[in-house]
Amino acid sequence: MTMRRVRPKKDRMSSSFLLVLAMGLAGLADAEAAQPMKVRQQGRHSPDQVIVKYSKGAGAQVRERVAASVRGERGRRLGLVEGLESVRLPRGGMTAEAAVEALARMPGVEYAEPDYEVEAVAVPDDPLFSDLWGMASIGAAAAWDTTVGDSGFVVAVVDTGVDFSHPDLAANLWVNPGEIADNGLDDDGNGFVDDVRGWDFAYNDNDPFDGKGHGTHVAGTIAGSGNNGIGVAGVNWTARIMPVKFLNDSGSGLTSAAIEALNYAVANGARVSNHSWGGGAFSQALYDAIEAARDQGHLVVAAAGNGGSDFYGDNTDLAPFYPASYDLDNIIAVAAVNSADAKPTFSNFGASSVDLGAPGVGILSTYPGDRYAYADGTSMAAPHVSGVAALVWSQQPDWDQPGDYLKVRDQILLNVRPIAALAGKTVTGGGVDADGAVNHAVYPLETPSGPVATPVSTTSVSLSWVDTTTEWEYRVLRSADEGVTWVEVGTTGLNVTSFLDTGLGAGAEVSYQVQAANHFGVSAPSIAVSVQTPGGTPTMHVESIVVTLSTARNNTTTATAAVKVVNASNLPVASGAVAGKWTITVPGKAPSVSSATGTTSSAGVASIKSPGKKVPSGTVFTFTVTGVTHASYVYDAAASHVTTASITY
Repeated sequence: MTMRRVRPKKDRMSSSFLLVLAMGLAGLADAEAAQPMKVRQQGRHSPDQVIVKYSKGAGAQVRERVAASVRGERGRRLGLVEGLESVRLPRGGMTAEAAVEALARMPGVEYAEPDYEVEAVAVPDDPLFSDLWGMASIGAAAAWDTTVGDSGFVVAVVDTGVDFSHPDLAANLWVNPGEIADNGLDDDGNGFVDDVRGWDFAYNDNDPFDGKGHGTHVAGTIAGSGNNGIGVAGVNWTARIMPVKFLNDSGSGLTSAAIEALNYAVANGARVSNHSWGGGAFSQALYDAIEAARDQGHLVVAAAGNGGSDFYGDNTDLAPFYPASYDLDNIIAVAAVNSADAKPTFSNFGASSVDLGAPGVGILSTYPGDRYAYADGTSMAAPHVSGVAALVWSQQPDWDQPGDYLKVRDQILLNVRPIAALAGKTVTGGGVDADGAVNHAVYPLETPSGPVATPVSTTSVSLSWVDTTTEWEYRVLRSADEGVTWVEVGTTGLNVTSFLDTGLGAGAEVSYQVQAANHFGVSAPSIAVSVQTPGGTPTMHVESIVVTLSTARNNTTTATAAVKVVNASNLPVASGAVAGKWTITVPGKAPSVSSATGTTSSAGVASIKSPGKKVPSGTVFTFTVTGVTHASYVYDAAASHVTTASITY
């Protein structure tokens, strides 16, 4: 195909930029996402509005009372997260900081936090290029031979808005099918009047036009009209762009607006949303909103960030950059690379927190006013990935279940193009590859080969194997009974081909297998390899005894002792002979004692019954282990957790 190159006008963007949440300190750990605090207040925020998450079951009266406690009033509900609302504060009244502290102590409040401000900041210019080198870098042409997208697929640009009339975007702008333009009615009942082209949560109106330029630039990379004889082509030629504006024309806004924008995108059918903004303080409310979007099967593509105020890329494993750093599997975090496959100095990175790279230097795309401009930043990298996600999903229309976002994620992340500069800097060590994601399946999974097990101490074994090409993780299986039963003992991440199994006993004889896994399934297990830790004869002991009663029709009662025997590695010991005695004590009579034996099953459990007797209420049945024998183990009575157990009739 022949593409016409259109150069930008002279007044191109003076500096490229990434939208950044101005939330102050950025040192809160990702683990906080799983353990929300009731109060969070860091960074610049609205002086007259806060965000509150009410406890489950807190009704309207409770919410009114909570808002009134700070002389405020209930604001807007923040969508998919149940109980998440804003609270408006009176001007000249309680400060937002004080209101957050007071609200967090109120019954019925799960947490409270400031409504953080967001804004746009500039990054230094890097060398500019005169064409769409990024499309060649990601193998877009090969992907286009298979698919150029689906006009029914919707991608939300959660940003500064979009220029609707741009000749390279107008044909691909989403139009709300349930809304009649300019009739002053909410025709589709979604809570927004005349939202034909999306919504503006910065100014709370139905005109999400881009007054900044950033969102229009992002939109062109995702889905600029392809093969139309003008301008540029997006990664996806035909996907529908949903403009969801939450930053005003000065590039600033609130976290509550970002949450409402995401909620709108999900509720109105977008499967993918692009978030070329972030940074600053952790927001539990924003985390909860993205998690709720995940439950609806929504994929979030987020810029990894352009470093701090020095514009020098940070390791987000240590200094998280939100929302890209939220520990949620529906987020793909994107770093930037240049045309030489080098990581530009401004791009953030993280071996466990940034997923992959994409073109982000000298990116030519659409700009308001029928113009085109260059820009740099992870803001420009993220839309390349959003476009590829739209291509993959368009090609797989049957991936329509909520959990299928994981298949799209795997299809992208398991087919990256290796980039040396990203090795050890991102999860995948590569850059987005449209050709690979569209044309190369990630299944069937390859079976791992070459497992080697080596004892490294009397209690641990090191395992290694050969890397496959389509896994998301490896699962390590262990057997203590020569392969009769297998137990998963651990997993490793993508491309991690070694595992240390600890806590074994001296002389333990164990076997291992390895399976590759991704969100499409699990491979066949590798061949089994066996190993024995150094030391003397392995030992076994009693882990537990559970006694139960049963009464027959002839009114005879029998007790059964389930005795579990394990080895020093706490793995079950099969074929062990358990010897013991039953003591039956009837009230007012001398105890009767009888011996009993049983053999352990593959689960290590021997079921040993008492003699059946007609007994009165209050009779006590007691089983005591007197010994355990096995051809390969020595019984260690001192290590046993228990040797006797009783039950009363």
